[in-house]
Amino acid sequence: MNNDDFAFLSLIEALTRKSEEYRRLNKEDVKLIPNEDLKEAVMDWMFEKVDADEFIIISKLPTPCQDVYSTVTIMNEVLNGGFNQLFFNSTVEFIEMAHKGFVSIGLPKLSKLLNQACQVYLDNKEILEKYDDGTIESFSDSYEENLFDDLDMLFSKEEENFEKLIIEYIRKNETYFGD
Repeated sequence: MNNDDFAFLSLIEALTRKSEEYRRLNKEDVKLIPNEDLKEAVMDWMFEKVDADEFIIISKLPTPCQDVYSTVTIMNEVLNGGFNQLFFNSTVEFIEMAHKGFVSIGLPKLSKLLNQACQVYLDNKEILEKYDDGTIESFSDSYEENLFDDLDMLFSKEEENFEKLIIEYIRKNETYFGD
């Protein structure tokens, strides 16, 4: 094993250990987590609670937990593959919850963009459904419609604001995170 392999394995081990630690998050520990790890920590803690009924389980958590989980989930989905990807995946269940969550964390602009994307989807549902045959090829072909490109760009421009405000929101609601 060379030095690069050793460094990579050490990094993976450290990240896994940290992730496992956050899955057992205690309420008292939340205030001790550095801001750069906070979003990941609370998401790991909530994700540990999830099984096949992700939406139902998250829906039973307190509102601040719902706000964080849904907005982070939607933000990650859109940043990863755009609104097009969002509407093809099960995370679409979190749209209404995220709509409220974006407002709660102080980003009504993202809530508005999410609503606009929903309207584009509804206006073009028949077009998009022809790509929904469960194959990666059809899904990839659906991007050629370019239905969400402008909204994807506007949404992604808010990433920095989102990252700042989600940490502030978690800090204001620390008592809701952890067991």
